[in-house]
Amino acid sequence: MRRRPVACCLLLLGVLAGSCELSLVEADTAGETAGQDAIIEAWVPPDVPVIPDAVVEADVPVVPDVPVVPDVTVEPDVPVVPDVTVDPCTLDTDGDGKANCVDTDDDGDGVPDTVDLCPLVPDPDQEDNDNDEIGDACDPDDDNDGFPDAKDLCPLVADPPGPTQMDTDKDGKGDTCDLDDDNDGLPDLIDPCPKDVGTVFVDQDGDKIPNLCDDDRDGDDVPNVDDNCPDVANPSQLDTDFDWKGDACDNDDDNDAVQDIADNCPRKVNPVQCDTDKDGIGSDCDDDRDGDQVADDVDNCTSFTNPIQNDSDKDGKGDDCDEDIDGDGVPNATDPCPYVKVGTCDDQDKDGLADAKDNCPLLPNPAQEDKDKDGKGDSCDPDIDGDGLLNAADPCPYTVGDDTDTDKDGLGDACDFDDDADTIFDVADNCEKVFNPSQSDTDWDWLGDACDDDDDGDGIKDTVDNCVFVPNKDQADADKDGLGDACDPKFSYMNL
Repeated sequence: MRRRPVACCLLLLGVLAGSCELSLVEADTAGETAGQDAIIEAWVPPDVPVIPDAVVEADVPVVPDVPVVPDVTVEPDVPVVPDVTVDPCTLDTDGDGKANCVDTDDDGDGVPDTVDLCPLVPDPDQEDNDNDEIGDACDPDDDNDGFPDAKDLCPLVADPPGPTQMDTDKDGKGDTCDLDDDNDGLPDLIDPCPKDVGTVFVDQDGDKIPNLCDDDRDGDDVPNVDDNCPDVANPSQLDTDFDWKGDACDNDDDNDAVQDIADNCPRKVNPVQCDTDKDGIGSDCDDDRDGDQVADDVDNCTSFTNPIQNDSDKDGKGDDCDEDIDGDGVPNATDPCPYVKVGTCDDQDKDGLADAKDNCPLLPNPAQEDKDKDGKGDSCDPDIDGDGLLNAADPCPYTVGDDTDTDKDGLGDACDFDDDADTIFDVADNCEKVFNPSQSDTDWDWLGDACDDDDDGDGIKDTVDNCVFVPNKDQADADKDGLGDACDPKFSYMNL
């Protein structure tokens, strides 16, 4: 135990008064710990005035005046520890009349100073949250996370390393110790989005992460912050008009002021919506603008229908769009033989083709159609389709095939769109060769009753079925009237 002097009689007092009587009283008391210092009390005769600020002789130590510590505003829960340079014998922290230098429990909390985690601050519970041997009552950082308790949003729970403390809902309680970080009424333990306010959870992409806190709501592997269609899956991120809205969610992909739903070229700017061949595909994006089944990149007349691709002068421009078909320098409009060069023209039928090259020199046929490729143009070929039947007797003069004419309308079935003349086109007629405008089909087998030999689909042919339109495989006929029980209105189990 260290010794703590309390007072002394200054030599100066003896010099001034002429005498100095000292009474030393030993304070050794039975039961006190061996070696404990005695308290020295000094007695000064009443006749001897005490002279303040006396000049002290050399070699006589004087205890310096203890400065008065001004009141300090203390932050909540952060006790001010007295300056350790202050002589403990001038302090009595717990106000029990014993100076700290002789008091074994300076703060009077019942815990001896030798084991007290806060010897100058009362803390009977001796709590030490961070186990740093400094009690919470006097520890400026109870959780030892680097944030002083006065500014720590979670003073008893250590925050993750970093320069800031998270407080999602700005309620003054840090996320580390807040049971409801987003303050939406759902505790974090059961909140699927603990840091996003909301109680209705939609999971658009089915990844078990609600949209509210899903970094990729549409599940296309592109984060929402970078996704040009965050609510529509579009991993390619195609954005035709570069308007930062992906085509997958852009109502006008080409930004031509025509909505995609009505735009005949949704990804090609064409505000005029020109459609040369009227096929619903705008000319600006149609690879066959004239609709002649010849792609534009090989079509010698891209704006004129010319499936045969005739090019009389071989100049790469089809006759249908060539202003000088024969390439003789005379425009077609004034050329007496637009298909034959000047000086070699002999055109009896005046169709613009020299007789030598005309497959029908006596009948005009500038297009030179020849269905059966026999060298005779269709205009003068007595058997256009080359099936052996002359056109006059051929019900389908342009179609090779069966010459049957089911409905006797003069048009063979091979080229008749309605063979049975029931006003139902063959492609949709459930009895293509049998007249049945009602299209009745009792057994729903896509074969109309008019041509179905088992209308009810019971496996019994209609010719022997006693209930043609009612399935009855057993063909039961209790009254033997030739009408099966299943369809006999007179039959009743009461008559058996």
